[in-house]
Amino acid sequence: MDLMNLVNSGAQFKVEITGYDLMQFGENLIKRAMEEQRILDATRQQQDASIPAGDGETYLTSQEAAKMCNVCITTLWAWAKAGYLVPCKIGRSNRYALSDIKQLLANHGADESKAKTGYVPKNKVQQDLERKAANAGL
Repeated sequence: MDLMNLVNSGAQFKVEITGYDLMQFGENLIKRAMEEQRILDATRQQQDASIPAGDGETYLTSQEAAKMCNVCITTLWAWAKAGYLVPCKIGRSNRYALSDIKQLLANHGADESKAKTGYVPKNKVQQDLERKAANAGL
């Protein structure tokens, strides 16, 4: 009876073995571990093949997203809490999907090109004048 069969039997025992028997036992353990690793690798390859390729999404840091939306980082944090623009957690950092930011800007009439070039919002007087002009046209 070899040592592997004794171990697999589950019985408690004390054994006195030779160095040769110990080497055979070690080789059997190594072969068994290598076979299990091959099975795991094959399973991972099958799973990877079944998962479609990455969507090519670009993720921005908080600073990049804040600059693009023309807001401060605190606003991004508030938006995340409200579910308005939710970041992905990658490690300890937040990353914002570029497609989400573009959709947000498109849905709310913000001009993405203005935000990128450092667009400065109109002051209160300009906003009031535009409001009055819009109301007069009604």
